[in-house]
Amino acid sequence: MSGRSVFGLIFSGLVLLGSLAGCATSNAEVSPSPSSPLEVSGDVTEQAKQALAKGGLELPAGATNVTYERVQDEQNPYKDLYRITFDLSSQKALKYCEEQGVGPGFSGDIVASQAKINFGFVPDESQLKSRCDSLWDEDLRWNRAITVNDENPATVWVAVGLMGR
Repeated sequence: MSGRSVFGLIFSGLVLLGSLAGCATSNAEVSPSPSSPLEVSGDVTEQAKQALAKGGLELPAGATNVTYERVQDEQNPYKDLYRITFDLSSQKALKYCEEQGVGPGFSGDIVASQAKINFGFVPDESQLKSRCDSLWDEDLRWNRAITVNDENPATVWVAVGLMGR
């Protein structure tokens, strides 16, 4: 598949998600102990690792203050959505997108509406250092979004979502 075809597929998917974002509500139910075929188990760090792995990502060495939540909301366009946060040195955090093979982020309305779905809030653009978002090449059903703030240590927010309802 050519680079243009892949970009077109990714962009089309993001436009579709952006149009569906208007259906999302801020009253998402969060279930810390999932009970579906996509279940993860163990302590919070282990759950975060398992959730990241579903989208082809890894928890970086040195990550601290790890959090994990599974969002189940009928209004959400994702069949399953995992939110993971962790702190990491600013230098390592800024390399996380590239090291994980997640493409560059998009700007505009798609970002704001998609950020609300992915992270549960819209990050303050003036406090961000890095943002990336792309489908996983090995399984295009999984979207990965990463946002990094400009603090040191930096907070890294990751959303791993299985597309389709």
